[in-house]
Amino acid sequence: MQNNSRTTRTHCQTVLAVMVGVGLMWNGPVEANCGMDVCSMQAKGTEERQTFTSTVGLRTTTVQPKSAYFEAIGGLTYRPNSSLQMGLHVPLVHTQQTSDTETGLGNIVGFVESALLPESASTSLNLGFQVELPTVSQPSLGDGHILTLPTIQVGLFPKSSILMTTIGWGKVIGGGHTHGSVPNHETDNHGSDTEHSHDEPTTTSSAPKPRESIVNPHTSSELLLRLDAGQMWHHARNDIRLTVRMDGVQEIGENNESSTIINLGPTLGWTTDRVVAELYTLVPLTREKRYRTRTAIRIRVDIP
Repeated sequence: MQNNSRTTRTHCQTVLAVMVGVGLMWNGPVEANCGMDVCSMQAKGTEERQTFTSTVGLRTTTVQPKSAYFEAIGGLTYRPNSSLQMGLHVPLVHTQQTSDTETGLGNIVGFVESALLPESASTSLNLGFQVELPTVSQPSLGDGHILTLPTIQVGLFPKSSILMTTIGWGKVIGGGHTHGSVPNHETDNHGSDTEHSHDEPTTTSSAPKPRESIVNPHTSSELLLRLDAGQMWHHARNDIRLTVRMDGVQEIGENNESSTIINLGPTLGWTTDRVVAELYTLVPLTREKRYRTRTAIRIRVDIP
């Protein structure tokens, strides 16, 4: 028991040191990545007991009426012990902007997560750290930066109620390109519906200007918040949960230029001994927004 406690403390100290180091070393711009959808889907305390876990995710996002992208994500997680897990998420991305479409490899995300509390049916506390690598096969499928996102996740499960909060802070290493919220009008160059002629003469170059990526837009710096609150029902060896999900983004721009973005929608979850799944839909509540709708499903399966 003492060895397990000492091991847990060592993992916690390591993750905290990495997170603090990132905050001190990298004060450049921040970018959002797969974000909160990489964090655990746990409906209660850490329950995974298998060494390897596979994850499959599908996510579709509508940016404008004729601008959208679809992500199919496969992942593998390795758990050396009950309090530590690490793994990779590999996305296949398809984008559509008016009549232009692209399909290929997106940015691969590596992550590590440590449980700070022992297994419990009433509470959970996890620290995580994500790194998104610039592995896109086409510039329109994602950004060409290394992105980082430390997270802390707190879960409270009194009786059959659910309250989970995840807070993250993203950072980009190198590069200064940003593309933030999508305005309400339809003339934005970031995933807009407006056609731009490639034949108009210019004073600098006659080559067409490539479109910016519409995948997971971001600003130079931002804080992320995910809040789930709802109810859980237990039947046999299954848990069914229904929650209201709020995803918030606080942009941290230069010269006090920043926006607050809030998205809201329902989430349906299902948990068994070896499978955890969730389905959610989000729509923006604020004037500033990054998409019109987002729907996603994630399924995690323990590998025996």
